Amino acid sequence: GGADLLADLGLTLAALGRRDEAVAAFRAAVARAPNHGRAWALLAAALAETDPEQALSAFDRAVAAGARSADDQFNRARLLAGLGRSDDALAGVDRALAADPRHVPALTLRSALLHATGRFEEAAAAARAALERQPGHGPALVNLGNALADLGRADEALAAYDRAVAAAPADVDAAYDRARLLDARGRAADALAEVERAVALRPGHVTVRTLQAAILCRLGRFEEAVAAARAALAVDPGHVPALGHLGSALKDLGALDEALTVHRRAVALAPASATARANLAVTLQATGDDPASLAVLEEALALDPDDPATRLNLALIRISLGDLDAGWSGYRSRWQTTGLGWTPSDHKLPAWDGGPTPGRVLVLGEQGIGDEIMFAGLVPRLRDGGIRCALQCDRRLIPLFARSFADVALLPRTGVTQVPDDLVALVPCGDLPGLLRPDRRPGPWLPAGFLTADPAARETLRRRYGDGRPLVGIAWRTSNQRTGRQRSLDPAQLRSLLDTPDVRFVSLQYGDPATLEAETGGLAVVDRDLDQRADLDGFAAQVAAMDLVVTIDNSTAHLAGALARPTLVMLPFAADWRWFRHRADSPWYPSLRLVRQHRPGDWSEVLAAVRAALADRAGAAAA
Repeated sequence: GGADLLADLGLTLAALGRRDEAVAAFRAAVARAPNHGRAWALLAAALAETDPEQALSAFDRAVAAGARSADDQFNRARLLAGLGRSDDALAGVDRALAADPRHVPALTLRSALLHATGRFEEAAAAARAALERQPGHGPALVNLGNALADLGRADEALAAYDRAVAAAPADVDAAYDRARLLDARGRAADALAEVERAVALRPGHVTVRTLQAAILCRLGRFEEAVAAARAALAVDPGHVPALGHLGSALKDLGALDEALTVHRRAVALAPASATARANLAVTLQATGDDPASLAVLEEALALDPDDPATRLNLALIRISLGDLDAGWSGYRSRWQTTGLGWTPSDHKLPAWDGGPTPGRVLVLGEQGIGDEIMFAGLVPRLRDGGIRCALQCDRRLIPLFARSFADVALLPRTGVTQVPDDLVALVPCGDLPGLLRPDRRPGPWLPAGFLTADPAARETLRRRYGDGRPLVGIAWRTSNQRTGRQRSLDPAQLRSLLDTPDVRFVSLQYGDPATLEAETGGLAVVDRDLDQRADLDGFAAQVAAMDLVVTIDNSTAHLAGALARPTLVMLPFAADWRWFRHRADSPWYPSLRLVRQHRPGDWSEVLAAVRAALADRAGAAAA
């Protein structure tokens, strides 16, 4: 009758995009026939986006009037899910599946709801059931990827996202989730390419823009990260994650006051957010306000006691301030944070507790080359304590370590084919300071000159470089994408050192030789026969050949210290935890002198002090 005609008219109007007229037609239909289930269901669907509460009421009238098809039950469940009523939504999905067990949208929604409640295995099963019926269903593939990712099955998750993107290239959610997983797996460049594809599909998508800002920060592209975060905030000015990435990028650009303002706004908007407070604390630390940073981190930890990143940040500040009991204990939290690549639990050995053992302890290398060198300096203390060990390290370090630790079995960190059969326990090398506590003994923490360079190679290089003047090795930048800007010198600053007369500079900087020659302006020897990144044993011989080393905070500082070369280390204002606060010496390496910025980003006093030290060295050599 007339109600059917009005319902059909509403459908036609809705298809033409005339939503308000469609709603009016559906209302007229149910006014004419109050028990017209189909008209109530159509009215509910039309109201779902603009007035979900009225839509739910209309769905209830539809069900009461007999509209109980799988589609009707699914639409009602989807509305409940949008209202945050997950349990009711899941019950509604189950009713839809009771009406039609092969209903793909209902199976897909069930997967999403189960995932949201942490039931990841069931979520994966529901997604697979949907895919059995419709193999290329993009939303089900995304849900499967999400569930597998949270189950720790990253390769399978990525395969599901790949299929989702192939099935629906214009699906922003699929592109976003694929980018998020790639980023979590350390493939930031691939993640950026995928998230930028999502941005092109929907430039105003706040979550996508926020992920873009996060990835750009990790890649050290801070100006672009600021732009991405501001694009998100233009759509949603109170989006706290976007504020967090904006503040972090501003901090890394050196705009500390602006960064503090942004982070304080995030804390004001989300006072219960531990992450917002942790971001503020990191920026406070960058300004040198350690007490305030510690206080805010304690607040963050009170909000989220299980957050490993907050516990690690607290530990690093405590170590830098000399509170080593709490610091070394908290430093173990690094294994619960992302980005280290593997954890001790990946190995099938119990953790070493610091006591005697009947067999060897496997010392696991971790983090970067500088970290591996620094912590390897504690291996002699193990030997002195009667502990036999094997050391797993970067393959490039094996020749140098083999010469230096003659009684230690060495294994590469990757591609291990054979291990000693007497391994009984393991210890990550970064846990050694907390177990051995070298700080409780007088004197330096590490033996002077615990690494030994190839003596023949060292002498060959001294002859190659020597011209009667003191040999000064120099390194001026780091490839660390997050902190490189604060730690590195630009070419003009570098050349202000290279102008020092009566010394012969030798580049210890890794990188393309042509680029290094351009940056040094011909004022330093660039040895094209040596690759400082690939040939670490050759690099050690080069460092050992120097009379003095001048370097920023990079692996060169660690290698020079381990070889006991006199070294000036130029440090930024908020230096890394291992250099502590306000010290001019290093407990790790007695041959190092630390030269620190007095203001964030200002190298002028550091460069003046280094120039004076170079002049003194040149004068002493000439005397």
